[in-house]
Amino acid sequence: MINLLILLVALALGYSLVVFGMLGATFGLGALKPGMGVANFKIGAGYKRLHSVVWLLLVTLGGFVSTAAVVLMQGAYPWAVGVVLAALLLTILWRNKLEARQRGTAHQVLMSVATIVGVGIGFYLAHVTVPS
Repeated sequence: MINLLILLVALALGYSLVVFGMLGATFGLGALKPGMGVANFKIGAGYKRLHSVVWLLLVTLGGFVSTAAVVLMQGAYPWAVGVVLAALLLTILWRNKLEARQRGTAHQVLMSVATIVGVGIGFYLAHVTVPS
């Protein structure tokens, strides 16, 4: 029961960091250069590339934080939080049909790959840097 609670807390930390970080980054990028985001009711290519890089960084950070939280709280199965975090982020990414249509299929696939790679890198970095 304690291990499940630890996994849920770690998952909530990682997921919140990714989602709220991306929300802040979206507002920040829009305020920084308003014309970069949308032109003629379409998302610009430069914005998509920058969005993908920010997504990769935030997903990596989310994977690191969630795995580090499990390791520091001495929970069992630290790999489980990475798998569930990646699955949750991928599910939310593909279930939002409006944004998926605006970004395009190629960008959705790119962000899916970035999600898996980012969580994997975060998991690896947590195991290398966080003492167990």
